Amino acid sequence: MPEIRLRGVTKEFGETVAVDCVSLDVRNQDFLTLLGPSGCGKTTTLRMIAGLEEPDKGEIYFGDRFVFSAEKGVSLPASERKIGLVFQSYALWPHMTCFENIAFGMKVKKIPEQEIKTKISEQMELLHLHGMEDRYPSELSGGEQQRVSLARALAMEPEVLLLDEPLSNLDAKLRVEMRSEIKRLHHLTGCTCVYVTHDQSEALSMSGTIAIMNKGKVVQVGTPTEIYDQPNSVFVAGFIGAPSTNLLDASISRQSDGTYIDFGFHRIAITGDARTILSDPKTPSEVVFGIRPEDVVISEKEMTDAFSGDVYSFLYLGTTQVVEVTLPNGNIIRALAPVRERLKIGQPIRIAFKGDFHVFDRKSGQAVL
Repeated sequence: MPEIRLRGVTKEFGETVAVDCVSLDVRNQDFLTLLGPSGCGKTTTLRMIAGLEEPDKGEIYFGDRFVFSAEKGVSLPASERKIGLVFQSYALWPHMTCFENIAFGMKVKKIPEQEIKTKISEQMELLHLHGMEDRYPSELSGGEQQRVSLARALAMEPEVLLLDEPLSNLDAKLRVEMRSEIKRLHHLTGCTCVYVTHDQSEALSMSGTIAIMNKGKVVQVGTPTEIYDQPNSVFVAGFIGAPSTNLLDASISRQSDGTYIDFGFHRIAITGDARTILSDPKTPSEVVFGIRPEDVVISEKEMTDAFSGDVYSFLYLGTTQVVEVTLPNGNIIRALAPVRERLKIGQPIRIAFKGDFHVFDRKSGQAVL
């Protein structure tokens, strides 16, 4: 299976730059997810990889061969790129049975009838569709229709599988089930996969690599763990995580007795390697402090290095609850707390920070710690 490489790929629609000089590597047999908010350019990027959109600039390689080069005038059509495509809409022919839908592409390529039957049987087995060969799309659930769409793409034995928000039309339970199915299929087939979604839980649970996009640019690439634990900007920190990262304006206070992060209503002392970085005068003093809700501790009892707030709201999640607390400056911070904490709206509460936190330059939005 080929490695996919994009070099300086740009796509404009009139005065709108949809994809802005994107360079990206998708490793052989990797499952890479393009993740970002609506309108960030992820679907356009996928369509250029597929050959459904032609870039204005740049180059795209599958392995060592060009599939597109603006400079060399190369633009290989989608039909010659050995790709499989799965869309948000299942795109099944309503007048064809499951068997006929899956067979359609193979018949166009004039694959022998017996070989078609063998491949369809394999895909039916792989995707738990046996017994549905003669059903029409209208007789299938949304999850079954998406399985047929996947079977149709995989039956062509693609080297690259491209999936554009394939689970968006499914209900919550089916989405979770299909995530597992797609991850299992990737493992079994060994395809190089590029997957587009705006759902961070899909990206974190399914991907080998995540490329986060914003305003037409790739802003961070890494494993799910790297993206979650080491966001390189305020945007990534705020976009990844549910509930999202708490982001608070703060200042670095460098005193003779130590270095502190000062929120105005409270300050915390910095130790270890973090102190070395933040005490450096070259480090910006006006920062954004980022901490995930799971690293915020709340209690009715007194705690070391704690400060006060009032319960704003709380949401029961089964094993935990998300508690929103109003800070002395009026901002709201979120914490994950055990359900045993019996809370009331307006109740005074004590708050402390534990574990990891991030510090970003307030002006540039880039990580400094």
